[in-house]
Amino acid sequence: MYLEVCANKMQLEPYFYNSAKSDFMRDLTSPLKGFGINHFAFIRMFDKQSFRLADQPNWLRTYFENEFYNDTELYQEVINDLELGEEKFKFLTNQPEGPHQNLLVENNLWHFLLHFKRSKNFVDFWCFSAEPSNSEILNDYIGNLNKYKNIANQLIGKIVLEMEEDCNHQKFIKTDLSLPKLKNRYAYKHLNCGQILSIELTEKQNQCLFFCYERIF
Repeated sequence: MYLEVCANKMQLEPYFYNSAKSDFMRDLTSPLKGFGINHFAFIRMFDKQSFRLADQPNWLRTYFENEFYNDTELYQEVINDLELGEEKFKFLTNQPEGPHQNLLVENNLWHFLLHFKRSKNFVDFWCFSAEPSNSEILNDYIGNLNKYKNIANQLIGKIVLEMEEDCNHQKFIKTDLSLPKLKNRYAYKHLNCGQILSIELTEKQNQCLFFCYERIF
């Protein structure tokens, strides 16, 4: 039982919630097998907490037991660099390094396509993976990023509806990940020397700038 081995009892509710939603997620993502995809996960990361659903119940216990939701190398380093509305793709492949990656391979999950997108109050993360022997999937990822992004967005639309229906903060995973505050920054060209200056604006100045921009352009 997870209850017997989990060091962090605060995570019991989200663990059992994820477990209960495994059938829903597997039904939702079953068409992905035709693309060679064997795993899809979605995480909405807030400050110090996350909402997660995925379709691999066998990986679920390992994920929670090892507290991989706190993997700062995988998540935090990317989150820190994202601006509002910015999105990033990453690949997790080649030789696995560290406990998290090695356990993924042991669970037959590898060659990941990762995607991050920053919104005002959260970062959305999703990933696809394939079997370790299916390295050809990488070429398909690279040549069809928009296809996988569209598929993920369709899945996330249904997951978010489920999330809103079940909304309960006890089902959120408590994490060590922090969501950096966004800053309103605009580049201005200095007319005399062409230097680009980064200027931080107040909310009022920001509103005025948008008004002027829309009137001019």
